[in-house]
Amino acid sequence: MCACPKYLLTDHTPSSHISILQVKITLDVVSRATTQRRRKDEDDDKFLKRLTHINLSDKKIEAIEGLDECINLGCLYLTENNIRVIQNLDFAQSLTHLYLQDNNIDHMMNLEPLYNLQKLFIGGNNIQEIRGLQSCANLQELHVQAQRLPPDQPLMWCPDTLNTICETLCVLNAQKNNISQPSQLAVLRGLQRLDLSMNNISSFEEIGALFGDDACMNMSTLELRNNPVSKQHKLRDYIALMSPTLSTLDGREITQVERRFLVNREAAKARSRNRNPPMNAMNNASHFGPPQGVEGQLLMETQVSVCARKKTCARARTT
Repeated sequence: MCACPKYLLTDHTPSSHISILQVKITLDVVSRATTQRRRKDEDDDKFLKRLTHINLSDKKIEAIEGLDECINLGCLYLTENNIRVIQNLDFAQSLTHLYLQDNNIDHMMNLEPLYNLQKLFIGGNNIQEIRGLQSCANLQELHVQAQRLPPDQPLMWCPDTLNTICETLCVLNAQKNNISQPSQLAVLRGLQRLDLSMNNISSFEEIGALFGDDACMNMSTLELRNNPVSKQHKLRDYIALMSPTLSTLDGREITQVERRFLVNREAAKARSRNRNPPMNAMNNASHFGPPQGVEGQLLMETQVSVCARKKTCARARTT
């Protein structure tokens, strides 16, 4: 029989029971899960209170327990275990990094004590709604990718949670979650990097909403690969025009030269439409008003730019 930690198996453990054994977080387990060594004659409480990093990944742990004395813990790894419930984190007020990906967690709950949390990794679970972060007003990164969702059911977002982290959250990884309406994330004004790859987004308007007024105007990196909308013509041009701050789309840089070319091209189209409006457009203008969306925005910006240049030229001629 292969060698295994004695707290997991014994030579008499039936092989059919190996997968269901529960490993408890004990002092011995914690001591093996940190690089901080126990000092000579140091008692248990002092040792546990001194710990700042604990790595309990892939230990077949089923419950978060036995860490109450670790009050200075800053980073806790609990990935690839069998945890079903987030619990017993009242001690973790100093925690800044929490890794819970690839467990069996169904609900985001009991996170209220984590008001210093900066990074939360909770992808690869069974979570259907992102919620329970109302106390985590310092959260900077949230990784919720690849939840095990029912077919065609999108990952949901609690408005209260989004409003709490709207100014502080810089990184969001929500890939592979059946998301079709990313517009609900437009409230995340501080967002800089967003990964929405491998979802069900099919609408230009849903993408455009991310860059509307008072939306994600600081975003520099966006991933949209393997969405239905990714196959649509001119998506890259559309996004480059909508977001003046975006520098990378699907791993490809958006240069200022590229963006300037697109702006000039659309401005030229708008001027051409102004000089030679179609007859039916002239007849219908009074009924439907000015062009809407990106086209209307570009036309308005072009008209302002043209007027400014005319004034500049007029001033130059008089001088």
